[in-house]
Amino acid sequence: MALLSGGSYATWASIPATHILPLPKNLNYVQGGAIVEAWLTAFQLLRLAKVQAGQNVVIYAGASGVGTAAIQLGQFLGANVWAVVSTQ
Repeated sequence: MALLSGGSYATWASIPATHILPLPKNLNYVQGGAIVEAWLTAFQLLRLAKVQAGQNVVIYAGASGVGTAAIQLGQFLGANVWAVVSTQ
């Protein structure tokens, strides 16, 4: 698994070995790809915003992959999480 700066849907990619994470044995390649694309993106955004316990956090596109990850990570950090979704 790896988080790429661009071209992550390419058939092949070349990245430094230090940027590679092992694929957990209980996950397939699609699930492993979702971890880095959604979860690490959400994690980086919450860390950039310096989210802390007790703070209010609004997650837009709460039903998306990044949104659902951000909701769970925000709750893990102890924040009060509000999500925005649409039915269009």
